Amino acid sequence: MKKIFLLLMSAASLCADFSTAFEKVDDRAELEILSPTLAERKTAKLRLSNGLEAYLISDPGVEQSAAALAVEAGSWNDSLEYPGIAHFLEHMLFMGTKAYPKEDEFMPYCKENGGKVNAYTASDRTLFMFSVNNSAFEGALDRFSHFFIDPLFLTSSIERELHAVDQEHAKNIENDGWRQYMIFKETGNSNHPNAKFSTGNADTLRGIPQDAMQKWYKDHYSADKMHLVILSPLPLDELIRLTTEDFSAVTENVTPHEFINETMTSDKQRGQMIYVKPIKDLKILSLTWELPPQLAEDNEVKAGELLAYILKSGSKNSLLGLLKRQHLATAISVSEDAFSKKNKLFSINVELSDKGIEQIDQVISYCFESLARLKKTGVPRYIFNEVQSIAELKYQYQSRTEAFELVMETGHTLVDEELETFTNKTLIPTKY
Repeated sequence: MKKIFLLLMSAASLCADFSTAFEKVDDRAELEILSPTLAERKTAKLRLSNGLEAYLISDPGVEQSAAALAVEAGSWNDSLEYPGIAHFLEHMLFMGTKAYPKEDEFMPYCKENGGKVNAYTASDRTLFMFSVNNSAFEGALDRFSHFFIDPLFLTSSIERELHAVDQEHAKNIENDGWRQYMIFKETGNSNHPNAKFSTGNADTLRGIPQDAMQKWYKDHYSADKMHLVILSPLPLDELIRLTTEDFSAVTENVTPHEFINETMTSDKQRGQMIYVKPIKDLKILSLTWELPPQLAEDNEVKAGELLAYILKSGSKNSLLGLLKRQHLATAISVSEDAFSKKNKLFSINVELSDKGIEQIDQVISYCFESLARLKKTGVPRYIFNEVQSIAELKYQYQSRTEAFELVMETGHTLVDEELETFTNKTLIPTKY
């Protein structure tokens, strides 16, 4: 009887520890998925005791399991001494942990089990993601979690990963989109962190010491700045267990979020024309505006997305319709591009015809006239209702997305909305 009593006490102790490792977050997302193929999908929202937030998706129909983790630290957090350190650390986290010290062990493990691995460093966040066959998920998730618990930053890996980062930068130089962005950074506000050299290369990172990487990691990779999404056929109770077991050991180093009180753009850009010589045969006019903070932060109205929807519609009276009738353009794209929660750019990109190149001032005039009309009339209520209805239907009747793609998209957007209401405000305009 004594042995049985001790065993029961031990089990009760484990349950108590498990229950205090997290709190369930009240789900205030109002829309439900109505697709019959996703009828068995269930979700849970957790906040671990260390502050890490998790969005768990149990879907018996998925062919693979996947996970992604976003850290609210990116290239804008680079140190002045080592430009590109955020991107370099993204690479170095794959190079072994104390729990799994073999160099570059994680990627082969996932690929041998039918999966994929990737990561990227954005301006205000870094995202890591993987997928594997369901049978290998527990092993992959445990390995993945140690990226954020005990990375080694092996000095033996530095030179090889430095070469990889340098090659990535060299490839970007030949990419027209990157060239345009680099010129935007170079001519922008030098006091804004967007002006930093975000990718890094051999020149900016050579000689970086191990302790500099460890310090930057400790300062920025804190559990309270991490957002995890998991997709698996396992039941929710099992996903909760795995999440708490694997990620409760992530350290919380509470540091204030860095406040940026500067605009991204500068007087060199506002009201100016900058000509960029492309690598490919491109004839593109890009008009860009920096949205004021109150519009950038408002994820309920989604003003930029509404404007984009109106301007790029193919209707007869749209901007695209006008430019095509005048034989000035072959296509346009209009977008609101987020660089952080408070920094967004609104852009009109026009693919010009030969006639459009010759009459570029007229094209610019048509663009501003379209915006002026919208400013005068406002966005009609029926347009808002239309955009809202399309977004709602797209969410409610979504099809099953490949596991890797789903966690990558979800992991990125988790940063932008409170977990309680996610994904409603991220996907759907809710306020007219």
